[in-house]
Amino acid sequence: MLTAISAPPGSGKSLWCVELLETTVRKNPNRMIFTNIIGINIPGVLPITSSTNNPFDWRDLPDGSLIVFDEAHEHPAFSKTDLLKNYQLPRYINELYNNQVTKILDYANLPTPLKIDLLNKHGFVYTELPLSLKVKEQEQLIQNVRNLQKVALERAKEDILDIGRALTMHRHFGFDIVLVTQKPDLLNSFVKAATSEHLILRRLFKMQLAIIYSYSEIQDSFGNATRKNALSWKIWFFPKRLFKYYISAEQHTAKASLPWGLKIPVLLFLCLIVYSGYRAYSSEFGFFKNSAQAETVSTSSASPQQTKAQTQQQPQQQQIQDLSNICRKAVNIETPECTKWFDDISKGGLSVSSAGEVKKYVYDPSKPYDFEYVPEEVNPNDFPRMSGVIKLSSGKLVAVDQQGNYMLSVSEKDCRRWLDGYRPFNYFAQGNSSTNQSHSNQQSTERVSTSEPENQNTETSSL
Repeated sequence: MLTAISAPPGSGKSLWCVELLETTVRKNPNRMIFTNIIGINIPGVLPITSSTNNPFDWRDLPDGSLIVFDEAHEHPAFSKTDLLKNYQLPRYINELYNNQVTKILDYANLPTPLKIDLLNKHGFVYTELPLSLKVKEQEQLIQNVRNLQKVALERAKEDILDIGRALTMHRHFGFDIVLVTQKPDLLNSFVKAATSEHLILRRLFKMQLAIIYSYSEIQDSFGNATRKNALSWKIWFFPKRLFKYYISAEQHTAKASLPWGLKIPVLLFLCLIVYSGYRAYSSEFGFFKNSAQAETVSTSSASPQQTKAQTQQQPQQQQIQDLSNICRKAVNIETPECTKWFDDISKGGLSVSSAGEVKKYVYDPSKPYDFEYVPEEVNPNDFPRMSGVIKLSSGKLVAVDQQGNYMLSVSEKDCRRWLDGYRPFNYFAQGNSSTNQSHSNQQSTERVSTSEPENQNTETSSL
């Protein structure tokens, strides 16, 4: 397989290749591995050299080899640019052609056998061996030599270019080739056609990592659209332990410089994570536990005996609730079940709320203030009514009820009306005795107290 790796300088291309070499040597120590990475010193990896006049030919290596060629765009067979325009034949070959030119110029002094060989080699037609050559004949022979030299040069260039053209056949011989370049556009069409995987590395803000995008074919350009079309991508952290195995143009010691446009969102995100974790920790261990959680904890911590008792009471309460819903309907009042239900409520001193719940309210004389008057739940026999007026030492008029308690909600205007003899009609009087008693109480409370009592709850029955 031929893999092309492209990235700007300093993105970790060579380092990625060194990691590949080190991994391959460890997993398959018997495989032949070659690379031209400068200063490579991994045991089991053989170095190779290449130049424009003597380029590396992968076809000379054993079948099944792994080849990592760094800076592939500098190889004349892989580069899109014509790097062979200044290519020269080897010196010894040029010397052969130059010797032919020298013989032509010195034709008159050559032995007869050399003259015959020289003329026959260059296709010179003659009827009788000339003792010397004319100027025009010399120029024609020299031109033939230079043409042969030029053909040899072009043939040598084509042989070099065949190194890249033959890449389409590399899989038939089991080769794995990795070509590293700065930009895929620097490679020629033969290399692109043979590429089956393209890896693009992007290093962000000089951090010790790079994002690797994978494609199934060469991508000539890289942008947002290309990034979205990647088959896969991953974040690759630089293995610093591998720097010692080669000489890098950059040792990746540059400090990361994240722009403020990204620092602020990152800091806010980290703060949000810390705050969320703190709140979750606090809620879990009770620092900010809400009432619902506290109630759940208290309920779950109840003793098994209490839980069992509550479970036994639930069917009884459900049965009473069902009778309440049935017997409150007019059509069911005279049924035996409802008649018994009403009798039980009367005998037990129970009451039925507006929601249909049956409750029992017990008045404890030792705790008179613990009994709360709820009009929907209790039918009272009496209620606070204005039964007198007293004058405090401050001169303020205060109404009192039938028990002598201050009624601060009654205005002084109503208190003056009371003292002037105006009485509100008693709609709740029962019989003459109650009316007379109320009338006598009202007369007795007409007296005005000129001093404020020490106990503000003094009863007015003595008034």
